[in-house]
Amino acid sequence: MRLSNIVLIAGVGVVAFCLFRIAALPGPDNIPQADAGKASPSCETRKLADDAPQRLSILGVSPSQNTIGGKIRLCVYGVVSKAAEAKAAADGETPAKVELSVWFNGVRSPQTISADPVFGPRDYAIPLTTPEDASKDLATFWRSVLAGGAPLGGELTLESAFEKLKDWRPEYAFKSIEIALSRADAGAPETRPPAIFRLGVYEQKAALLGLLGFVALTAWVALFARESTLLRENGRTTASGAPAGPYSLGRVQMAFWFILITAGFLVLWLTIGQYNSVMTSSVLALIGISGTTGLAAIAINGDEMKSRTSKGFLPDIFSDDAGPQLHRIQAVVWTLILGLIFAWNVLWNFRFVDFDAQLLLLMAFVNGLYLGFKPKEAT
Repeated sequence: MRLSNIVLIAGVGVVAFCLFRIAALPGPDNIPQADAGKASPSCETRKLADDAPQRLSILGVSPSQNTIGGKIRLCVYGVVSKAAEAKAAADGETPAKVELSVWFNGVRSPQTISADPVFGPRDYAIPLTTPEDASKDLATFWRSVLAGGAPLGGELTLESAFEKLKDWRPEYAFKSIEIALSRADAGAPETRPPAIFRLGVYEQKAALLGLLGFVALTAWVALFARESTLLRENGRTTASGAPAGPYSLGRVQMAFWFILITAGFLVLWLTIGQYNSVMTSSVLALIGISGTTGLAAIAINGDEMKSRTSKGFLPDIFSDDAGPQLHRIQAVVWTLILGLIFAWNVLWNFRFVDFDAQLLLLMAFVNGLYLGFKPKEAT
């Protein structure tokens, strides 16, 4: 069996195991709690301390940690003053509910609380759900809150990664969230100090399995390309039938963006559950530019190109028969730069980057120069 087939089977197996791992995780609201076993009084029965602030405040958050898709409950008091509550009771009035804004890490949520107009403690549920459509205001809110990602917990080494995988118990990467409240018409949080809870951004073992699967499938593409004409300029073979044609810069660029965008899409889907409206117009433009470059490169190839043989991956990408060429080098460099920016935005900001028109024009010009010089390479 070819090495590429072995790597493919291993990669598919790891990815399948990763998806099974995600499906087998306890649902939201059922993750282990750091304070498990500690009984806490219900919100309504809590007694305020004599020195408790006589203003809108959060008494507590439960549970202390949860994942996206679950919910938390806030114990809130001071929605109205004692005097206002007493006056309404004396007048026999039924005051309207008070709309409260919820703030996570200083970012106002589109979700609000319709609070009872009382001073005493009341319990309110806050859903931690994200819409599937990345263009929704709530989806934008969650990306702002989660920007910066979450640590894996300790230094990650190859040894520690395998140690993590040995233990089947869920282990989440948590991000600390400061929750505050304000009246709906206020421009800043009113509750001080903010309440704290921990949000599980992703399950660490599933993330490690996904990373291993990505590495394995990327290695398969590289091995398959070496054993076939997938990324080559022509179908020339050796006497033994092995492919001998030079690697095509245009096709390699297509494969680069295909792997990167597919992996980024899966990361967003499996972490924050967003898959609709994830693609940006600039990412689609990059796919179009790389695809057009690969197609045009095939059309430009002359008879001389069909007879060329490979000198190795890097020499084929950076050089023609005369040696290294600047137009090829700049195409590779700018593709890598934009690829790194794309990957950083997916992992750090949980979104597909939206490159401006100037960067897209730059990529179009760079690839256009590569195509413009290509007929000269074939002579």
